[in-house]
Amino acid sequence: DDTFLDKDTIHGMDGDHSPNRPPRTPNRRSTTRAESPELSRLRAQILGSMAQAKNLDAEVDEEEKAVAALTNKYLGRQPNDDDDEDGALQEEAQQAELDIEASTVRLEAEMFELSTSINAKEELIQKLQVSQKKFESMREFYEERLREMA
Repeated sequence: DDTFLDKDTIHGMDGDHSPNRPPRTPNRRSTTRAESPELSRLRAQILGSMAQAKNLDAEVDEEEKAVAALTNKYLGRQPNDDDDEDGALQEEAQQAELDIEASTVRLEAEMFELSTSINAKEELIQKLQVSQKKFESMREFYEERLREMA
């Protein structure tokens, strides 16, 4: 049995030699003993599990940072951290924003050019319709005159 007893427990009394008093429980703080191999193995497993949990926590944190960086990149938000990686992502995001602005300006210029061209063509169509009506009315007028002369 691995129980250790201090001096008072061995005598079964606490200084007053009364036989009715129950013995004290062993004082484990005052005694030392060798650790069993099984206890050592369990302690190593627990500590290993704790270290593994810390590694997993670190991996989860890194994955969360990566997800946040990608989210910020694709949603156009500015990242919160000023790390080198985040700085590169921020530069990429700024470059993408500049590219989008340049594309927007180009598209607006093309749209303005197309609108101007469409407006000019609509005016030409209206002028052609007016000319067509004048032509029809002149043709009817001269046809009527020719019938009167005949």
